[in-house]
Amino acid sequence: MAKSLVSLCAVFPLLWRCSSFQVPGKATHWSGPGCPTLPPPPGGPGGPPVNNTQSADCPFLNIWTKPQVGEKKKSVMVWIYGGGFNTGDSADPMYNGAVLASNQDVVVVVPHSMNYRTNIFGFPGRPHTDQNLGLLDQRLAVEWVRDNIKAFGGDKSRIVLFGQSAGATSVDFYSYAWRKDPIPLLIPPKATPQVDMALKNGFRCGTADAAKARYLDNVPVWRYHYSGTGIYSTIPIPGLGATHGADVKLVLQAQPAIDGPPNALAKIVQTAWASFAKAPSSGLTKFGWPKYDPNGKTLIRLGDNSGVQPEFTDATTYDHNCPPSLLL
Repeated sequence: MAKSLVSLCAVFPLLWRCSSFQVPGKATHWSGPGCPTLPPPPGGPGGPPVNNTQSADCPFLNIWTKPQVGEKKKSVMVWIYGGGFNTGDSADPMYNGAVLASNQDVVVVVPHSMNYRTNIFGFPGRPHTDQNLGLLDQRLAVEWVRDNIKAFGGDKSRIVLFGQSAGATSVDFYSYAWRKDPIPLLIPPKATPQVDMALKNGFRCGTADAAKARYLDNVPVWRYHYSGTGIYSTIPIPGLGATHGADVKLVLQAQPAIDGPPNALAKIVQTAWASFAKAPSSGLTKFGWPKYDPNGKTLIRLGDNSGVQPEFTDATTYDHNCPPSLLL
């Protein structure tokens, strides 16, 4: 397994002027600066700050690859971290792509894994200046991956974005912002007021509407619900259930090669994510997961009651308290 640390820019002023790149090098630990950020609230998304060195020269990529085995041109999975667009740090050990890359024959890119600027540095809201700099940071990382990932055994025609919390929202935003030149494998949803409202409608209910919008537009979509109860709970409080971001550990941190139910479920989850990355329109169908249909038993439930195998249930199991959908 090889890990590389890549600096996207030697000079990276706050107003987004970036033209030069540094040569990739092998890395055994994170050594680059983090983007200017605020400490997250206790228990909030993004995790505690890991990297105390902050600088505007912060767009680094962590790349995990195992080019000596498997496909010569591997699917590329680009992770975008969460943090409510206010905080976040891809140097967090939670965002370690080594296991996923090694076990699933993919290249994992975590930009500081994709460092992108947050809070006022990434989204200044100041009139008459460039806006959404954090999203432009993400785009720069994707462009670099497209142009250079071949050197790491990656296939530039099979790039997918994935993320958690604000990172997942960024993936949705990306599909609208770069419709004419998306770069990653992408079937862009129609930009309708209904879809826009779905993106803004919170977690469970917003996810329900966002998935339904894609279903109605004939975009292949899969929807899962992670319960994370019992042995999967990350916080030992009876009845608490799954906390925000708890499923990240299954994708990026767990060791599926180790025996035990949590790691058995991690192996299933990682295989599912990689199956989607390798063939977004058909990989999960071949894996045995049904495409989402809000009228059928197609919601994929993971980790419920300490179970290992996925269950397929009606979406109404979790959506019955949601406000009426504006989608037909």
